[in-house]
Amino acid sequence: MVAARAKAGKAAVYRRWSSKAELVRDALAWMNRNHLELESLPDTEPCAKISSCF
Repeated sequence: MVAARAKAGKAAVYRRWSSKAELVRDALAWMNRNHLELESLPDTEPCAKISSCF
C-alpha cells in the first residue's frame, strides 16, 4: 500500500527500509519532528474506539 501510494515499486521501498517496522519507525519520527496534528490524520482503524466495537 505504501509503495502504491508513493507510485513506486515495492523494491524501491525495501531498498530504503528493510522491514515494515523500520518504515513505521521512520514515519513516526518524521511526524514527531514535524509536529503533525494527529487529530487531522485519517482514521484507518475500523474500531478506533474500542467501546464502539462491543
